[in-house]
Amino acid sequence: MFTSERQKKIEDYVLERGSATVQELVERFGVSSVTIRKDLSELETGGTLQRTHGGAVSRYKSAQEERFQTLTDRCREEKRAIGMKALSYVENGDTILLDASTTGHVFAELLVDSGINGLTVITPSVYAAQTLLLSGIRVILIGGVVNQNIGSSQGPYTVNQIRRLNADKGFIGVNGIDRQFGFSVDSLEEAAVKRSICACARSTFILADYTKFNRRYMAQVSAPGEGVARYLITDRQRDNIDYSFLKQELKLVFAQ
Repeated sequence: MFTSERQKKIEDYVLERGSATVQELVERFGVSSVTIRKDLSELETGGTLQRTHGGAVSRYKSAQEERFQTLTDRCREEKRAIGMKALSYVENGDTILLDASTTGHVFAELLVDSGINGLTVITPSVYAAQTLLLSGIRVILIGGVVNQNIGSSQGPYTVNQIRRLNADKGFIGVNGIDRQFGFSVDSLEEAAVKRSICACARSTFILADYTKFNRRYMAQVSAPGEGVARYLITDRQRDNIDYSFLKQELKLVFAQ
């Protein structure tokens, strides 16, 4: 892995969690503590992270919404294109299950001004609910233990509520798409919520920009061939990504 690529992943890792220790990063990225400390020093110079004794913290650690907005703004053009394409599948009167992904949040912003009538959106995302409340859309907020990093309810109580529902369409994001491992995220609790959305929606759409391909994370949402989703919407076709394995199990849709 190139230094710039590793540092970008370290930046994302710390930003998503708020903090990380040197040892934690050594184990995750398979390099020495000397290399990690050098990476953290360079990232601190860039203004993203702040070094601490034994690790680093995000400069947005004390502002949860600002951190979530920062993640949402990454690849915003691609996320917006994906969200616009997703809108084309939404019909008047639909009941939608929407997760707490950043692409899902951009999709929620687009729903507000979509002009689609009679929508009901069910979501565990506090941020998506706040955005949708600005419109005439009926919003049902799923409860549970709130993960402050992403502003979302998680845990068994959340999953049990979703399992009692029936929706026309479900929209979820993922952190990784891998030929051998399938779709994954970095949290067991988050993966459970996404799986429950897939199980309760008649049609499920995975929303994922190009940065999610050829990556795998700890918690599997769906194994290859499991068929929990009907569509995958991504930004545009890229020469360095092999999409062939996806076309075997779902409809691959390019937004651009």
